[in-house]
Amino acid sequence: MTTYNLSSNQAHRINYDSANSNYFDDQIAQYIAAGGDVNDIDRSTFDVWFDVEQEEVDDTEEAESRAWSTFQERLSAAKATR
Repeated sequence: MTTYNLSSNQAHRINYDSANSNYFDDQIAQYIAAGGDVNDIDRSTFDVWFDVEQEEVDDTEEAESRAWSTFQERLSAAKATR
């Protein structure tokens, strides 16, 4: 597993955001494939899918903030294409 130094490494922030983007895209696609409605996905869904304690990061507050932002971006994209 990759450890991300979010507090001081721009490349790590970019890679972390990219990894989360791929993860959330996959989670959203699986949710929809299982019959879920993209409009039902919300903050509580994010809380189920993302556990900051499982992340290997130097700054958990930054990690959660970045993941929430990425989640919202990917959810908006999914809604726009459905």
